[in-house]
Amino acid sequence: MKAAPQRRRTPRGERSVDLVIRAAERIAGIEGFEALTIGKLAEETGLSKAGLFEHFGSREALQLATVAFAAQRFVEEVILPSMQEPEPGGRLRLLCSSWIHYNERRFDAGGCSLCAGMYEYARREGTLHEQIRAAVDHLRIMLEQAILAARDAGAIRSNIDPAQFAFELHAIVIHANALAQMHRDPKYFDRARTWCEAHLGSQAGLNPKP
Repeated sequence: MKAAPQRRRTPRGERSVDLVIRAAERIAGIEGFEALTIGKLAEETGLSKAGLFEHFGSREALQLATVAFAAQRFVEEVILPSMQEPEPGGRLRLLCSSWIHYNERRFDAGGCSLCAGMYEYARREGTLHEQIRAAVDHLRIMLEQAILAARDAGAIRSNIDPAQFAFELHAIVIHANALAQMHRDPKYFDRARTWCEAHLGSQAGLNPKP
């Protein structure tokens, strides 16, 4: 007599859905959003394809939900904690260090999935492109606002261009994440941290270069 086939579970309840979406983000971070499918997620989680399809409705909906989750987690773990710092210069430094640490903590999960999504969907049209761009633009705006506040408070030089400085900072952290993943070496996060400390320190009149 054949044993009854094991019934695969379906995502039910907030905790189960949270675990599923975290698994989806891990796939996106390591393999890319294009690799994220209902079938792939079912294999990763041990849940049924039918149950996952019932919950998400389509592959694109799964991808969009994953982007939304990644963006919200970034806000909660990087942006909101830095906003609790009342001193503008300290707020900017905390924002930078929290961002690097966020990527560092997620080293084994491919780093920041939104960073990977930037490259993957830079030239693609569609809803996924728009949602990733919106998340990245939100970070850019937050950086510019933090830099402007630090400048207005006298924490950094008065001739700093917030848009230019935000661009440079964004490029450094994104590139550090890419190199860390490519070389499987987290030392690049330390290089980004060194850049931030040197530039923010010197901009603020702290630890000036000889």
